[in-house]
Amino acid sequence: MRLRLRRTDRRLIIEVTDGDDHLPRRRRAEPGDESGRGIAIVATIASHWGSRRTPGGGKAVWCEFLLPKPTGA
Repeated sequence: MRLRLRRTDRRLIIEVTDGDDHLPRRRRAEPGDESGRGIAIVATIASHWGSRRTPGGGKAVWCEFLLPKPTGA
């Protein structure tokens, strides 16, 4: 598993890669479920999110947060 953080002037991008080829999907977890809420939480708080398969196997899941405009110095 690898975590990558990237910041631009206006965005923070968080990406997690792992060796599992299964791409996540947003689903509705039942109250008693012990899993299945991660992507729903990310989709609610992030500006954008997505996933892709990586060369050689595995996947990358990413999300993006918009940063506030810088104020004048």
